[in-house]
Amino acid sequence: RVAHRAERARAALSGETLSAFEAERGPMRIEALLAPPERARAGATGLALLVNGRPVRDRMLARAVAHAYGSVLDGGRYPVGVVWIEVPPEVVDVNVHPQKAEVRFADARGVFDAITRELHAGLSRAFALPQLPANPFATLPGSTPTLRALGDAAARAREIAANAYTPPVMSPAALLSERNLFSSATGGATTALGGSDPFGDRGLYASLRFIGQVRSMFLVCEGDDGLYVLDQHAAAERVTFDRLRRAHATRAMGMQRLLVPEVVELAPTEVALLEENAEHVAQLGVEVRAVGDAAVAVHGVPDLLARRAEPARLVRDLAAELARPGARAFGGAIDLVLATMACHGSVRAGDAMAREEVEALLVALDGVDFAGHCPHGRPLVMRMPWNELEKKVGR
Repeated sequence: RVAHRAERARAALSGETLSAFEAERGPMRIEALLAPPERARAGATGLALLVNGRPVRDRMLARAVAHAYGSVLDGGRYPVGVVWIEVPPEVVDVNVHPQKAEVRFADARGVFDAITRELHAGLSRAFALPQLPANPFATLPGSTPTLRALGDAAARAREIAANAYTPPVMSPAALLSERNLFSSATGGATTALGGSDPFGDRGLYASLRFIGQVRSMFLVCEGDDGLYVLDQHAAAERVTFDRLRRAHATRAMGMQRLLVPEVVELAPTEVALLEENAEHVAQLGVEVRAVGDAAVAVHGVPDLLARRAEPARLVRDLAAELARPGARAFGGAIDLVLATMACHGSVRAGDAMAREEVEALLVALDGVDFAGHCPHGRPLVMRMPWNELEKKVGR
């Protein structure tokens, strides 16, 4: 039945390339078929959610799935796909809505954390490459809707749920083994089932042979299966973002102090936000101090960005990120903040790159999450298969 419902989901989302995932956390089981980040939409109309086989509309669950994509999905955007969540009936209340379209969990925070963490582990590897079009001159993924024949997510969910299976019965002892049902320290195994690992043992990017730089913007490489073109800024951004995120997570973000503090004019509300979040900002390797109501003095920047970042631009963009309408709380938005910072410390379009720099960048890409996308979700590589290139020249 599980295989059958997945087939029905793929048929309903026939215009999408979906990757499959399975994960467990305590008594919770998660299965998902999800599209790559470049297919995301404003609003959750393309995301179907089912709890114990019942289609639901739940903002918390939709946000948890979106957060699993990290920085590659901007606020307010949601992936396309289907997520099945199986939990013991004792820990979920389905009677909070007349049509039973909403649910309430006994441990809502634990559910949110489990979905976000477990799905992220599989997503980051499955989407190591973006959805590569067979014809690179066709319309890029995400530019036009392809689900013309589909209704809203609830209608699709009802269709998919027609063959839903009954979840296995959990023992009461298993349910009560931990106070937080879904926050097991060991978590569960997350597996991506959508196809073979594109990286293999040696790493896909490291296996490419660098041919040359085009317009000081694109890196042209040769692979076994085709020609690869990488956006050098987007690729460098991804690597810088990963280093910033690791340093922040381990509280190892170093700071380089400026010899002369740089004064930056800001809106009074932005100055207030920077002061309000001074401790968090310092953990990012940035030291700012208010100079009156409409300016700050920048005293230090992250050492990872010191060689390239312009302090004024970095602080302005950091303040703008904090002030965005509808933004998440600082802790929940940290990936978005780090993504903004990574832009400032990376190779830019127009920068000349030596072969050694390019080869080091390719090797580094093999070691990061979502290696096919910049931190803001834009695909960073395009592939033209050899047979497609041969067709173009009439061979």
